[in-house]
Amino acid sequence: MNLLKKVVAIDFDNQTDNLVRVLGGYGSSFHVSEEDLNKMGEFPKGLYNRWATISLPTATSEGNWGWIYLSARIDNDTNAYFSICISYSRPGLFSGEQKPVAAGLSMRHPWQPWPQGGIDIGYGVNGLLSDSVEVQSGKIIIRLLPKHIRRASIDYRRWLSDLTLTQEGSWLLDAPITHLRFPGTHNSATYGEGWALIRENWCCQNQNIYQQICSGIRYFDLRFSTRSDLVTFSPCHGIKKDTGDILAVSSTEEGKDTIVGQFLRYFREERKDKPSNEVFILGVNLDTQSNKREKQLVEFWTQWFKHLGQYLIPHDAQTMPNLRQLRESGRRIMLWSSHNNLGYKLSENPEIYELFQKYVWSTDERTFSRGGCWIEKEWQSGDYNRLEKAIVAEHFNEHSLARNHFWQAQLQLTPNFGSKDFLTTDATKRFFSPQVLAKDGNPQVALLLQKEEWKDHMSIVSVDFPTTDVIYEVVDANRHQVRVREAIQKGEPVPADPPLEVAFQQAAQI
Repeated sequence: MNLLKKVVAIDFDNQTDNLVRVLGGYGSSFHVSEEDLNKMGEFPKGLYNRWATISLPTATSEGNWGWIYLSARIDNDTNAYFSICISYSRPGLFSGEQKPVAAGLSMRHPWQPWPQGGIDIGYGVNGLLSDSVEVQSGKIIIRLLPKHIRRASIDYRRWLSDLTLTQEGSWLLDAPITHLRFPGTHNSATYGEGWALIRENWCCQNQNIYQQICSGIRYFDLRFSTRSDLVTFSPCHGIKKDTGDILAVSSTEEGKDTIVGQFLRYFREERKDKPSNEVFILGVNLDTQSNKREKQLVEFWTQWFKHLGQYLIPHDAQTMPNLRQLRESGRRIMLWSSHNNLGYKLSENPEIYELFQKYVWSTDERTFSRGGCWIEKEWQSGDYNRLEKAIVAEHFNEHSLARNHFWQAQLQLTPNFGSKDFLTTDATKRFFSPQVLAKDGNPQVALLLQKEEWKDHMSIVSVDFPTTDVIYEVVDANRHQVRVREAIQKGEPVPADPPLEVAFQQAAQI
């Protein structure tokens, strides 16, 4: 892997639509010269053409990956930021020129750092935008389309807060939070380091918890095991332990980069000029072996209550809170876990037992959640049509339309040990790799979530390696119900998507 050196940023001038200057930045050794940029000529003029196709010439690189940073000006005060990750072929024996073989366009918000480092199976740090970049005859073809601006127009750090601040969306403040649609991640804390081939089997995410929050994720699937010191809890995936950051340093020390530390960092960094309504659901589990040890169990829940207790939403079997109540109380996190046989194990510590009963919503009940169906053969089939049919058959009914309960659509395929492609040498077909499965599957998920019936029924949608496209569709399902309500009140048809001009106006408010 090369050391980080220089990369370029391309800035579009709003008046002439020319590529006018090269900005310094950090990235790999990949480089596009100013001379190459000048050869590209004028960028197409006009609002509707601004996002038309442009191409970059083949460039020489010392490594086999690189980044290009794009800054596209929306108006005099606002830029939309994108980054292009590029995979290069290795140099030939008689030629040092490396041609691009794959590329992907990712969006970036102003608060996010420019992505750096190697390209991992074509994934950008902040998620790929589908149908945006391709390679033809050694050239990178970039398509910046209106749909990309729509996706870039949302502040994913506070998408729910911004939605409820609009006049049309303010009614959500007084609706039970079961009316919301939550983008989520499966095995959320499996982003750690490990031996490459083995890691490829257990790794389900490429961003830590804080980065996922800023990318718009609001549901987290967190599974823990106990380390040998019996007081430290690390994420796990099956038998693999230490798949990500630990829960906390101890019950008295949160730690900066721990999971609770990352949530606290987000809460402390929130903008003070606007009220925040972001709500998080955390599905938490401690492995069975650890559950048998009462002292570990007490320490595990003590760390949650000591560090995040002020943000936890009290359990109420009768009433589901609304956003206005949560904002006024400062409660932000709904903690889910099984209560099965845990009461008597915690009863020796009355304080923790009382907090557990008060703040941990039992997933054994069906009073607030109807779970999420998981049929092994369907999720290991490699076929999203089969997966969709299983979910629709289980959850698309009067209960999901009534919005009285949460339910979870697990839209990630699972590695299949019986597949002929399980141990293939073709890295694009490895059925033991959640990342390969997600790379092929997430574009299908994004299209699936555009269906009217999914917008109406969905509650929690979780995937591996969520892309911007997937997160946007879940967020937009919330905006869709706002548009539906507004259209019904006005007696007008429901618009499928905001007009392009509206998308640009929304982008200008970033």
